[in-house]
Amino acid sequence: GNGFIDLPKSRRFEPAFNCTKGFKLFNSTLVRHDVKRVVYTHPLHDYEGGYDIEKCPTFDPQLNCYIDVTFELHPPGECCNVEKFRQRAILLAADQFYHGTCESDKICAEGRSSEPEAKPCDDSFICDEGTSLENSLKYPCPAGFICGFGTTPDTKLEAPSGQLSHLCDEGRYCNRMISEVGNEVCPRNYICPTGTADPFEGRLANDGLLRMLPSPFSDESIHLHYLHGENFGFYCDHEMKCAASTKPSLKKRFQTSWKLPDETDSILEYLTRQQKPFSISMNEATQLEATCERDKKSHFIQQAINRNDCNCHSKFLILAAIYRLWKCTSINPLDDLGLGEPTVPSMGNGKRDFWYSDSRVHLDRQSATAMDPSMEPFGLNWGEGKVCKFLPSNNKISLTQGRIPHSRDSPIHARGIPSESKGYLEFEDVAETGNVDVRFPIRFTWQSFLVFANYFELKTSAVDEFKRERDAVAAGKRSNIDPFVFDIFKSIQLIEQYGEKLEQFAYLEATNTSSSLSIELSYVDAKNSSTLYALAGR
Repeated sequence: GNGFIDLPKSRRFEPAFNCTKGFKLFNSTLVRHDVKRVVYTHPLHDYEGGYDIEKCPTFDPQLNCYIDVTFELHPPGECCNVEKFRQRAILLAADQFYHGTCESDKICAEGRSSEPEAKPCDDSFICDEGTSLENSLKYPCPAGFICGFGTTPDTKLEAPSGQLSHLCDEGRYCNRMISEVGNEVCPRNYICPTGTADPFEGRLANDGLLRMLPSPFSDESIHLHYLHGENFGFYCDHEMKCAASTKPSLKKRFQTSWKLPDETDSILEYLTRQQKPFSISMNEATQLEATCERDKKSHFIQQAINRNDCNCHSKFLILAAIYRLWKCTSINPLDDLGLGEPTVPSMGNGKRDFWYSDSRVHLDRQSATAMDPSMEPFGLNWGEGKVCKFLPSNNKISLTQGRIPHSRDSPIHARGIPSESKGYLEFEDVAETGNVDVRFPIRFTWQSFLVFANYFELKTSAVDEFKRERDAVAAGKRSNIDPFVFDIFKSIQLIEQYGEKLEQFAYLEATNTSSSLSIELSYVDAKNSSTLYALAGR
């Protein structure tokens, strides 16, 4: 009809649209009858005017307003009215949420009244478009982040209400999966830096990996930077960008660029039809922040390695062993993870592959579509299928190449990898019937070496044991989680969240020099020996 307006629509955030963030504002008509508390307006900000509850305390049901029964302030038959920009005494009222444009920050809430009503997505949760009251608590906020009212699934920092916009504050931890509040004070005897997700397992938000940023370890350019007074410091390019993103002057500056229509981009379908260049305005501080690993996880890892507190190379080798087991014996699709915290939702599908596009590669097409057939047109990625034989190499170790060292052939090896593993270069199925059984040996805890038939069996045991030990640590019944269980569980988490994408950022690079971040791998057997200096990738 004549009232139809052809507005642009994008399910993901698109900076070419004039999108605004939803906000809460005091609404004097939503009186809190359960409180009956008198508050006072500020004369400079009272744009409405109206009744004064102290001067006009009586409600007239016929006029449907407050009146002065002495009629000193107004004539009979009229309502009490104080002009705007004057202080008034009013009853405390509730805030009203005003939703933003272009984004799905409101849900349709049925059942709370006789008529359906729109309400903002709850604090600590994320709502996709089409969210109802029934499934509004389906997707918790990613651990280590703060999700206010009306948070959307967008992962770009430019999105005004995106799920990765705000890291958990220093001195607190944010995890809706282990706390009803979702934002708790750091427990005693623990340290909670910015972006802490779980102090009991030492988990950060993993900001850089979630947004698929390059590793800061690869940044070797060092600059002398003036701080203040007579203080200077040496910083790499990554640290310089992080520091610049916090400057107040850049937060006020915007950079405008022009983009030509792209007929292949369905998200920009509206603008494409216009056949004209369109402008994109981006905040300069946000642009720098988008390249910055805000929780400084890589920095903490480097410090831990320098202190010899973390055997990160061993963690990689454990990951490589379990990854090869997954590549060969996987009998189930990767977990259908939620679009916020990467856990399987209690109902429906997770839709993570759409919102974290290009962050996960499934084993093959069959397993990818088995996870969620409806996602095939919207970002599912898959590889070429199972692999049970892996190439040997004396100068490289990756998730799919090179023999994984054990205690008998290398002074630096993965904790818990026995010599029976033979470097995990080849798996043979010995099962006569039923599921795959490759007899995968690994040290499961300090006290036990176990043999698992396949990846699913290892995953089930590790998830159950990790949860039991983590809960015991939080309850003060254990001092720490068994390091072998920890490494196995974290490897499984990475595989479920990224699949074959891990091959792009989990590796050992060959290097000619030794450093605090490198390890020396010496292979010795009956025929030859070789030495490799290796530097860990992301």
